[in-house]
Amino acid sequence: MAYGRLDVFFPDGTFKTFTLSAPNTTVGRASSNTITLDNETVARKHAQIRYLDGQADIVDASTSSGTFVDGVKLTAGEPRALFGGEEIQLGNLRLIYHFYDDTPTRPVVVPEETTQHVEIAAPDFTVDVIGPDQAVAPGAHIAAQVSIRNTSSVKERYEIEVSGLPRDWVRLDHSEIEVAPDKFGEVILNFKPARRPESTPGIYRVLITTRSTTTPDAAVKCEVLLEVLPFSGFGIALEDSHIDAGERFKLYLHNQGSATLNLLLSARDLDNKLRFNLPNSAIALGPGQRTIIAGTASERAFRFLGGRQEHPFDLIIRARNAAAFTTAVRGYVAVKPSIPAWAPLAILAGLATIALFLVLLIGSMLNTSKPVIETFNTSSTRVTQGNPLTLTWNIENADALRVLVNGSVLLDNIDPATGRLEIDTRNSTGVMLFTVQARNNAGETEASQVVEIAEPIQVSYFTVEPPQLIRYVVQPITINWSVKGAVMTRLSGLESFAPSQLTESYGASGTVQVVGIPLDQLVLRLTAQDAEGSTIEQVLTIEAIDPQCLPSGTDITLYSEPSTSSQVIGTVPTETAVTVDAQDASGLWLRVLLPDASQGWGARNLFVCENTFDPGNLQKAIQLPQPPTATPTGVFPQSTSAPATSTPLTPIAPTATGRLGG
Repeated sequence: MAYGRLDVFFPDGTFKTFTLSAPNTTVGRASSNTITLDNETVARKHAQIRYLDGQADIVDASTSSGTFVDGVKLTAGEPRALFGGEEIQLGNLRLIYHFYDDTPTRPVVVPEETTQHVEIAAPDFTVDVIGPDQAVAPGAHIAAQVSIRNTSSVKERYEIEVSGLPRDWVRLDHSEIEVAPDKFGEVILNFKPARRPESTPGIYRVLITTRSTTTPDAAVKCEVLLEVLPFSGFGIALEDSHIDAGERFKLYLHNQGSATLNLLLSARDLDNKLRFNLPNSAIALGPGQRTIIAGTASERAFRFLGGRQEHPFDLIIRARNAAAFTTAVRGYVAVKPSIPAWAPLAILAGLATIALFLVLLIGSMLNTSKPVIETFNTSSTRVTQGNPLTLTWNIENADALRVLVNGSVLLDNIDPATGRLEIDTRNSTGVMLFTVQARNNAGETEASQVVEIAEPIQVSYFTVEPPQLIRYVVQPITINWSVKGAVMTRLSGLESFAPSQLTESYGASGTVQVVGIPLDQLVLRLTAQDAEGSTIEQVLTIEAIDPQCLPSGTDITLYSEPSTSSQVIGTVPTETAVTVDAQDASGLWLRVLLPDASQGWGARNLFVCENTFDPGNLQKAIQLPQPPTATPTGVFPQSTSAPATSTPLTPIAPTATGRLGG
């Protein structure tokens, strides 16, 4: 029976999956291993994965390059426990361990001082939440426990909801649970962030809502914090590992992690025979981002005679963080001399011709020089996708220009006199290398600039709970939002609902809980801004319905004041629904809105109200004398409701012209 699996990611972007079932699994380059990895950076026997009594661990087999788990190098021979989601590095290979758990929602025993503990009481039950106790890496899981005590005298069923996280990050072993009087019921929450670049690291506010199915309005809301760690990993590959001297190579890089990856690129000449042209050594890749780095390698000394030679070199990528993990990819440069080794006689025989040719060549060089690129600039080093990017140049002595993006030709045969080119960025993201090549009969000159094209900000979610409000009733609302790519968000529209002053601005995501009294529909506006100053807005409309009640069995007399000694102003007939908008200070009287816009007071114990609200939460009226009104006649109107609606996302950033990359 399998207890886990191992996903192996190779530098060229491919991967393999191996099921783990044996109690001892060896991993290495030799064919005698349980898992054979044909890679020269992996030792013949590199590591061993063991499984005993439900627990897996990994041991480094005293290798020179070492075994790393989540960026930490293992001590040779000492086991390191594996729980699922760990990133293992063997040479330049990245491995992810996944644990097959038959009971993934079991709670984790943790020290008391690191455990989150929230306890809240409702009228008929209490809720106690423990955990999560520590940060969790994407792909791994951690548990929290919700304990519900039924303090009523009858058996009750409770519903549990979780919000504030993507739906696929959380799983409950029970979404409903039945608890006997004065007994406890437990629900286990299992948090497992997906191991994807979109799993943004940070602290998430998790809202756990518990309500009785008998009295769903009496909900208990507990908030705990879940810290999601970043995970790293990258792929590297050469498009062609064998190139000719001076030929442009393409290096493919892929950030496979969830945090920005800062890298340093360098080259190593094993024979000390080459020189390199690397346009940008410092590289920043966003989560999931890919890029292509172009460069050249040529021989240091020019050779006229001799045979074809091939020089090895390494392109080295090092992470600019504390782990400083380094990997390399091997390439080879073929150098061909101008004159083959087998042709010395032909060289001597044609010496006069060559001498004449050299004289003519030198004369031509004296009369004609290569193009000179005095300036080559971009309008910005970072633009938002969809915004225009302008290339400008000042080039002398050039017949034609060519513009390349990451080594591929974008436009050719450009007139140098134009001096500028506008780029459409709507279909491109990532770090781009823009190169201008100027040419004439004497040769070619080039210059490059690096530009990051960032994805535009986008609202991931913008929600309000509950989705519908009750007019004139004191009630809480919870607002949750998250905007991808934002550095600042603002929330407006609560001024008519609650007098409390909100924070002026928030980060990319947030949760706000406000208590207020709605008098009409609530229109909330979320405004987000990215690092470039571009903004987007989204509007969410929450409809409000009237609180309505019926006479409990007989006509109800209405008075001008909450007292039977005051003026009688009308009657509510049996089976007639009416809207109530307030209660008196004692809570024994309800104020009814009459069809002619007047108001009357009726005894609360004579009404049966809808279960959408609690009459005890109605706003309390300031009682002022009112003139008597005529007895109402006819049928009292009933209010209708509409679901919450959200307006479409409206980006404010300008739209670019031109086109990049097709």
